[in-house]
Amino acid sequence: MATAAAAALDPVKVLQEEATCPICLDYFADPVTLDCGHNFCRACITQNWGESVANVSCPQCREICPRGSLKPNRQLSSMVDGIKRLSLAPRAEPGCEEHQEPLKLFCQDDCVPICVVCSMAKEHRAHTVLPIKEAVQDYKEKLQSRLETLKKERDEILVQKLRGEEKTQELLVGLAVNPAKVTGERTGALCPKPGPGTVGLEAESDLQLVCICPLSNYW
Repeated sequence: MATAAAAALDPVKVLQEEATCPICLDYFADPVTLDCGHNFCRACITQNWGESVANVSCPQCREICPRGSLKPNRQLSSMVDGIKRLSLAPRAEPGCEEHQEPLKLFCQDDCVPICVVCSMAKEHRAHTVLPIKEAVQDYKEKLQSRLETLKKERDEILVQKLRGEEKTQELLVGLAVNPAKVTGERTGALCPKPGPGTVGLEAESDLQLVCICPLSNYW
């Protein structure tokens, strides 16, 4: 149980889960987004819907959506490519090239792993140095916190989208019942939807943080 819980908190594994299609359970291939905000492989969702020509539903939330509503998700596609590179990157045995010693310490000032001999050298002597495991845990906690923030932002965007659709429906009902009462101001009062791809770009930015993190080889 402890091992499973630790894996669930691993930021890299969290990113891998975010990049997994809920139908085929593999990395997204040509990912598309439905109106409800859920993502699938284009081939997976097309096969799931079959030959039906009528409106179909999302396999996850069951929201009805037209077949032609599939939108390519380029940010997610880029994120998947980055995660694949991260997952397949060879894990070289870390060691100090200069002193041939294991890299057991981390210099916070220079943001690089160093060995014990390096820590006593002039360039690092006055710097803040931590045990490598402690520094790794600190980076993981920061990344996990950022991932949780991104998920909350995504949920808020979906809620705003739903509210916007409800207000649009109210406006249409008002037009049908009493067109004279529906003014341009009311139309303009509808909540603006967030820009497309906002969450995807943030997630891609955080993925880049993982890829360039000097401690990623120690995760």
